[in-house]
Amino acid sequence: MNNETISQLIQESIADYLESRDGSRPRDLSPTTRLLGKDCVLDSIGLVSVLVDVEQRVSDATDRGICLMDDRAMSQSRSPFRSVQSLSEFIAALLAESLELICNAK
Repeated sequence: MNNETISQLIQESIADYLESRDGSRPRDLSPTTRLLGKDCVLDSIGLVSVLVDVEQRVSDATDRGICLMDDRAMSQSRSPFRSVQSLSEFIAALLAESLELICNAK
């Protein structure tokens, strides 16, 4: 799963969440869409909902589970939850590490 695919998955999850919340689908989601801070598209509950949904979507697509809300994510000096792009890069790194662990175990 590449960054572009992951980014699209995240954007779909955000759009689905926002549509379920207020009935409208945002048109301007992109890799630069802010998830935290000024001009973000989600509140804290929305961010948690989207992260849980993204974990499930990634698991469904790759047959590998990931955990986005752990100490590693929370302790980084630059949060992986800043934007769609930073989250997709974090997920890609987690998937690469997961694949490496599987290959090394064989």
